[in-house]
Order: sequence, then C-alpha cells, then structure tokens
Amino acid sequence: MDWNYSFAVLSFLVGSLAGFQGIYEVYGPYSPRALRVPPGVLYLFSRGFFPATIFSAFYHYGIFEQLLWLKAMACGTGWELFLRSKLYVKKVRRDEENVEDLFRGPLDLVRWYQGVFLKRIDGCFAKEKIQFVKNTLPQVADFQKLCTRAANRIDAWNDSKLRADVKAVIEKLLIKFEAERKGLAGQALVECEEKYSYTLCYSLMILLSRDDAKTLVSG
Repeated sequence: MDWNYSFAVLSFLVGSLAGFQGIYEVYGPYSPRALRVPPGVLYLFSRGFFPATIFSAFYHYGIFEQLLWLKAMACGTGWELFLRSKLYVKKVRRDEENVEDLFRGPLDLVRWYQGVFLKRIDGCFAKEKIQFVKNTLPQVADFQKLCTRAANRIDAWNDSKLRADVKAVIEKLLIKFEAERKGLAGQALVECEEKYSYTLCYSLMILLSRDDAKTLVSG
C-alpha cells in the first residue's frame, strides 16, 4: 500500500473547512451541531472529497512526486479558489440609470449545492429543538406562569443587557398572548397556551442557550 495517498487528507481538510465556513455564516455558534446530523456530515464530506480525489489522481499519474504535504494543501486551496472564481458575462440594466456587470462562476453552483444541504440541516435542527422543548416544558403548559418564572430567574444573570432583552421578549409575547386568548376556551385555549410556551422557549434558546433556557422555564 502506498501511504503517500494519505496526504490527500490535507486536501480533504482544506475543503471541509471551507464547507464549514459556509455553515458558520448561517448558523454561527450553533454550527458545531451541524456535525451531529447526517446532512451536515455529508455536506462537509463532499466538500473535502473533491480536492482529495484531485490530489490522489495527480499523485497516481505522477504529476505530484515531491513535497506532497505542500502540494496536498495547495490542491485543496486551489480547488477552493477555483470554486470562488467568477467570469464576466454581460452588463445588466437594473433600471434606467443603473447598469451592473453580471458575473457567473462555480460559486453559484456551490451556493445552490450548499442550500440543498442547509435546508436538510434546518429540518434536523427543527426536530431537535421541538423534542428539546417538549422534554423541557411541563406537560400542561401555563404560559403566564412560565413567563413569571423566567422573568424572575433571569435576574440571577449579571449581564444587564441580556436581562433586558429577555424581559422584553417576555413582555412582547405576553401582550400577543393576552390579545389572542380572548374568547378562547377548552382545547383552543390549551393549544394557544402551548403555542406561546413553545415560542417562549425557542426565543430563550436563541438569546441564551439550551441549558440556560431550561434553567429559566423548567420546574
């Protein structure tokens, strides 16, 4: 077995890191969670697979013979530069006064390809969030009680801006809830309570974290 093929791992890492950058631009600090779901793993693998395959082919046909570690990294970097390249196509008139240059390149295809996987990642994230909230909230949701509990507990945080942001979200949801619950009874009221309880938990997860949201609303 020729172990020099293992340098393709460097090309793979460069491509995967570039793919992770695209995920981070969308999900920010929640990006590592994309590595826990199949669409995210498959997307990163595919981004690293192409430059690794190109390096392996170049080595197989004798194009790369020396300084393989450097050429492997250059192969990954070169592949990403190619994907991000653009060619001038034509001028496009936006309105009577503005004319813009239209560029197209492999990056347009990459963005479409990335979008396909991001939609699938969103679906996986949504399932995780719904299950987390379902496990966190009490079986019989009392939205007003949850709001009072969260508002009282957020005072334990030192960050004054964060405290203000959380309380602002709670107040906004309470106003909407009071307006919507008027005239509701029975199952309709239960569903309204549940909807706003879920919304509160989702909002707290965005502002804080899953663990902190659980701290604020769990009994």
